Amino acid sequence: MSLQSHVIERITKCKSNHLELTAGCGIIQSNIPELCDLLKKFPHINSLTLEGNGINNDDATLLAQILPLHIRSLDLTKTCISTAGAVALLTNKNLSRLILEGNNGITDAIVDAIEKADHLTFINLQYIHLTPPAVERIKVKVESNNARLHSETNETNKLPPRNCVIYSEPGYCKTTMGGLGKFAKFFPTEKLANTEEKESTQQTLFKRP
Repeated sequence: MSLQSHVIERITKCKSNHLELTAGCGIIQSNIPELCDLLKKFPHINSLTLEGNGINNDDATLLAQILPLHIRSLDLTKTCISTAGAVALLTNKNLSRLILEGNNGITDAIVDAIEKADHLTFINLQYIHLTPPAVERIKVKVESNNARLHSETNETNKLPPRNCVIYSEPGYCKTTMGGLGKFAKFFPTEKLANTEEKESTQQTLFKRP
């Protein structure tokens, strides 16, 4: 199955660095090579959302192998991947941001792969059931990656620290002192300078679908 004409048009007309090809675009294994070949012609696109497409572990493995080098962020929210597909994606060292929200087949087994992913600076595991120890290990690793990258680039670029913070939706899981919860969302927080802004951001990020 080839890419649909409206999908090709959306890609060729995309002026932003972010491209959304969500449910209804029909992205499946048979047209992923065509998609990746077309994306190579548009190096300004560094963020790709494939939310809601029926992408499975085999598709995720293929994406990890042939995704264009300029794609740094991949959103596979509410697709059909499990731990195996997520682990395959984590081997792609160009992907620094990975959104896997709502993929319930992902388990604590993903943690070992995350701890080996020194390139990972952002991961969204919202609405995924993970144990508190697993969430803590993920949090430590992603924050460590950000601190290291900041240290490496700060000398030349004078970048602000890119700390990562774990957030959860109140009432959905607990993240108070003793226990981190069932899902985690990490993101750079340079702009979250005060409590009011953090709270506002939290409410926006965790609005239920």
